[in-house]
Amino acid sequence: MIGIMLFMLLVLTAVVCMLLITIKAQKGLRSINYISGLRYGKVVQQLQDKYELHRFGFGQYLRRQYGEVSIFSIAMNAIGILPILLLMLAPIMMNGGLGSSLFVYCGLGLFFIMLFALVGQYLSAQPTAGGLYHVALRKGGTWLGSIIGSLQLIGQTLLLIGYSYGFVFFLKLLLPVSISWLNQPGGMTIAVAICVLTQVILAWLKSTVYRTFHIIAWLLQLCGIVLLIVCAVMVWRGDSYNGMHLFLADASVAGWFPAVSELDPANWGLLLALMCRCFIGGDISAQHAEETIEPKIKVSWATLLSTCYSYMIGLVLILVLAILYMNFGIAGAGQTGEAWLVYLLGQSSVLGYALVAVAMLSCWASSSTLLQSGARTLMALARDGLLPFKQQLAAMHYLKQSPQRALFAVTVLALLMLAAIYYIPTEDIFITSTLLAVICYGSLYAILFFFTPLADQASLWKVAGWEKAIRFGSMLLLTALVSAAGASLPLTALLIIAVPLLVISIYAMMTKGVVSKPLSYDTKGSNDLFEIERRMPLQ
Repeated sequence: MIGIMLFMLLVLTAVVCMLLITIKAQKGLRSINYISGLRYGKVVQQLQDKYELHRFGFGQYLRRQYGEVSIFSIAMNAIGILPILLLMLAPIMMNGGLGSSLFVYCGLGLFFIMLFALVGQYLSAQPTAGGLYHVALRKGGTWLGSIIGSLQLIGQTLLLIGYSYGFVFFLKLLLPVSISWLNQPGGMTIAVAICVLTQVILAWLKSTVYRTFHIIAWLLQLCGIVLLIVCAVMVWRGDSYNGMHLFLADASVAGWFPAVSELDPANWGLLLALMCRCFIGGDISAQHAEETIEPKIKVSWATLLSTCYSYMIGLVLILVLAILYMNFGIAGAGQTGEAWLVYLLGQSSVLGYALVAVAMLSCWASSSTLLQSGARTLMALARDGLLPFKQQLAAMHYLKQSPQRALFAVTVLALLMLAAIYYIPTEDIFITSTLLAVICYGSLYAILFFFTPLADQASLWKVAGWEKAIRFGSMLLLTALVSAAGASLPLTALLIIAVPLLVISIYAMMTKGVVSKPLSYDTKGSNDLFEIERRMPLQ
């Protein structure tokens, strides 16, 4: 128990240090009147800052009102890590064991903290309406913009499929009766498709009856926070922490941890891909840091701090879940995966149902956010003429303030990808979508770093001569990660990425040609950019 209390004290100290760093960063940036490059186009700005102000509920209110203390509002978004860890816990234990898994998690986490610090440089030095896609478009021209935009759209769609699968998976566990057809691959695929369709319908209704769904979303978030607190209290008061003998050389549990020498390259690829799923597009805060603490804390700090926060939360969650897994796993004759969760529900109904309920709510919130993100990316691609049907896909419904046609286009793309995953002989929808998403995001960052060097004078971090070495090292690690993930998939699965990527790129080249769009932007000014945009009236 003393060890656990010391560990919790260490976590609390880290949180306090992050808060102090955040306050210092905010004061420093405001003193130099630093203007973030995250300037939305007219359509995106209307959608983002006017009608989706409270999409994250109470956390969004905190970040608008209190600035630096809003770092804690990321906790609501970081809950999205919980279902990912629950879904990948059994594959991690079977493919790498707890020791090597924690080592990989810590190493990848530090790497992605550095990676997102570099991403923050790109975003802070370049005005963007479509994230890294517009950085690539303005720095490298149409060909690079089409590749980065395509990978971003495909990755977001694959993550949408993964979170929708998680929602159906946890909902199946909560149902009082067993539905046999959900245990079949075809039935699960149909259920995931229904989940995606339901989300787009609710997104359309939310635009129509905005206030009602805002209240419902806020209540669901509140329930998720309450359930998470209940989980923590039940674990603290229960006997689960006796599982600390995991970290000792106990012969009774030694067989649960595969030796590193026993792992083949495919197992390592799966382990790496599942671990980095917590960072590469794996949680809302990493993808939408600017929606959580930007612009009171500018985008570079927002991206870096949200990644640090997710890293810390994920480490705590994986330790607690590993302890629970080994406790109930040993008592339940080594149950793994879904069987272990069912056993947990039977042995500790309050704790088990609370965990599963929070995971289900997190999957729904994450998938709905990814649906909106994918629609924005698709709308940006269409608006720039890199997709056909420009007038239709780039249109904004000004009465409902939502990219209605882009939402339906992303839904169609998700259903086509889901059908392709079903017909490919793979183990699991979640694992396949995860590996493909890792390939998309890893390739995206590697290509961006290779083709768009960043001038030091245009960035917030003054890395001077280290910039080339950091970019080169990041490219090598990302290439290794993409190779490991690709080695764990059949060759036909890569067509899910290759086909839409080639279609969009070829269309962009045929219509726009290989052109560059350089754009200069002053990162200093007398007024805060957000204050200026907030006063802009809707047209």
